[in-house]
Parts: sequence; structure tokens; C-alpha cells
Amino acid sequence: MKRVVSFGDSFVEGLGTDRKVEESMLSENPQWEEWSDIEKNKAIEHAHNFRIENSFTKFFADKFNVKYCNRGESGCSNKNILDRIFEFNFEDDDFVLVGFTSSIRDKLPFWPTIFNDNVASGITWSTNEIALITSGRMKIVWNNDDTKQNYNDFFEKYLKTFITELYDDKYFEIYNLNLVSIITEYLKYKGVNYILFDAFEPMLTNKHFDKYWECGKKNIYSFLKEFNDNSLYEKDGYNPNKFIARHPSKSGHKLFAEELYKFYKEVYDG
Repeated sequence: MKRVVSFGDSFVEGLGTDRKVEESMLSENPQWEEWSDIEKNKAIEHAHNFRIENSFTKFFADKFNVKYCNRGESGCSNKNILDRIFEFNFEDDDFVLVGFTSSIRDKLPFWPTIFNDNVASGITWSTNEIALITSGRMKIVWNNDDTKQNYNDFFEKYLKTFITELYDDKYFEIYNLNLVSIITEYLKYKGVNYILFDAFEPMLTNKHFDKYWECGKKNIYSFLKEFNDNSLYEKDGYNPNKFIARHPSKSGHKLFAEELYKFYKEVYDG
């Protein structure tokens, strides 16, 4: 092994490793609207670099004293993960970590925000959110950008139609299992070793994929919660106007890397 490469969503990228950085550098900062686009892009890049430098990918790579490349992206779908793997230039002796996201996330050409009682989240559907949207208790709007307001009605109608008339649990399950199968076969074709796990939800539990770590049949947050240490993940309420997905803290990423390393030893050194 010469390099660890990871793919996934915000749990892989490292969102939440230090909330002070997130609040000072990104839109939580009261001065955000006063910054130029150049300043905003610089802040986003700084926060992204901080996340990946304090993520479990880095700590896992440290176990082998090798380089790492974190290709996690907040808000991405499993189709995004597949695309990023296809686009990546793998090298000899790369080792790959794939943390799958929500099975009902989708890759869209636009990115609205969902607001429900001043709680914002990305476009990730859950059983609870589907019930809220179809009942009218969850409102779909764009961020405060006048140029996008024309899309409000269109997207709300699109989403409600999708959920009420087209959404099907079994379809998304099969669709995502196909994505996972393509990813594993592609990694084998490229000749790289890998570990699969569920970052966002226990999507692959009992599906019997090779080199799949079940994390106790949980997602990352629920897995870390079993250690009864609140410092391992984000707390509710750091900002009352923002949605918290309970991403791991820096110490949570370190612990997750330790547990991931144990699974690696079982699979590859056992």
C-alpha cells in the first residue's frame, strides 16, 4: 500500500471535525454576505482542506505511514461516488475506502434547500421527510437567491410528483445495489484493494458484499454513539438555524479509523 483513497459524502469528507472552523469560515459567519466571491471560495477551500486533514482517511493512512487522497464530497449521492471513482486516476498499490450515502439521494443539476421550522437540510429523502413533504408540513424553497426563486414552484411540484407517484423503496434498493456492484467490479478490474462501509445509513447490511464492514449494522453516527462519548460527534444546537446530521468530530474520526483498521487487519492480514 502506497496511498489510501476515499470516496463518499460529508461523513467521509470530514464535515464537523471542528465546528469553530465551520462557523468562522463558511456561511455561519455573520460577515459571509459581505464577502466577495473570491473570499467565499477561499473560505470554502480552507474549510474543505481542514476537513480532509482531520478525517478518518488521514488517520487510517497514518497507520501505514502512506499518503492519502480524500475524495469525499458533502451532499453527494451514490451515483456521484460512482462517477468520482470512474474519473479517478488510480495508481499501483492504492487502497480504497468507499463510504456509501443515502440510498434515496439523487444526482440533480440543481441544489435546493429544504426548510422545516427553520431547520435546513440537503436534498436527502428519508421516510420521515417523505411524510412531511407529502403532508405539506415541510416546505421546499431555494436559498435566499432571487435568481433562483423562479424554480420554487417547479421543484416543489417535481418533488411531490416524484415522491407521491414515482418513488419506490424497492427500486432505489435495487438501483443502489447495482451501483455498489459496479463499483466493486470496477475496483477489482483496476487491481486495487478496498473496504466498503455505510456512512449515512445501513444500506448494505445483510447484502453480503465482499470486504464490506457492517459497522455494527449502523451508520457512522450510530456506530460511534455506542461508545457513550458525546465528544465523538456533533451536538444538536450549535446553530439553531442549521440542520445537524451528527457528523463525527475529530476524535470521532480518529476512533472510526481505529475500528476501520481492525477490520482491515481481519480481512487482509487474517
